[in-house]
Amino acid sequence: MLSPSKTQERGVLHETDAYLFRYPETEDEIIDHENVLVGSRFSGNPQYVLMEISRETIARISFLERDQEISNQQRIAVFDKSTGTICGAFGVSRLDQEVSIPDFNVKFSHDPAILRMYEHYYQLEHSLKMTYPKYFQDLSKICVMHAFAVAPEYRGRGIATLMNEVSIKRAKELGCKYMIAFMVSPETQHIGRKYGFQLLVEQGYERDGLYDQLMLEKKGQEFSERQLKKIEEIKDKFNGREPIYQAVLLTLDDSSS
Repeated sequence: MLSPSKTQERGVLHETDAYLFRYPETEDEIIDHENVLVGSRFSGNPQYVLMEISRETIARISFLERDQEISNQQRIAVFDKSTGTICGAFGVSRLDQEVSIPDFNVKFSHDPAILRMYEHYYQLEHSLKMTYPKYFQDLSKICVMHAFAVAPEYRGRGIATLMNEVSIKRAKELGCKYMIAFMVSPETQHIGRKYGFQLLVEQGYERDGLYDQLMLEKKGQEFSERQLKKIEEIKDKFNGREPIYQAVLLTLDDSSS
């Protein structure tokens, strides 16, 4: 936690009357940032919920990614200026600085569920590169906006919109021409449309087989009763609608804010 009296002593990426955006620096800040992110993934991300990935495993993922993301200034924290509490967590990464597939397989070789989830991500990224090669010619010129998380008690206050704006600003500072994001919640998809993100790929969890790909170890395997309950739980979270996984892209220019 950051003491409110110290907020003005440090450089910031963005500041409003209520919130401060900057990189987490101290060990306590890094841990608080991870706790916000882990809590959001554990309770709200359909992939983690469906695959029954434990909170401890999600925390381990964040820990293993910590050194690279901190050293490359890829993690950004949102501080409540009145209390110094970290109330939001997100990241902006250049694609040329992402963890490689071999490195990731070494880190998570013991956990097939995690490997299946990230295999989907890498397959989708590869498909995007093949379908839209002009955007991926120079990976140092394209950013990925990721890991949006807002603490439950701070939701509905416009923080996610501010996070999107700071992400765009940060991507421009990195010299990127494009920014991609992978969105599943209706709230983030609404923000994406508002800011002019172009839809590249859309996958329905049921329509396009994401339930099968993420939850089943073998093709043709049937869902267990427990897994079917998880699917119904996700449908309830989405008000009975099928979750839609979207890959979107924003072209960064002077008009994007």
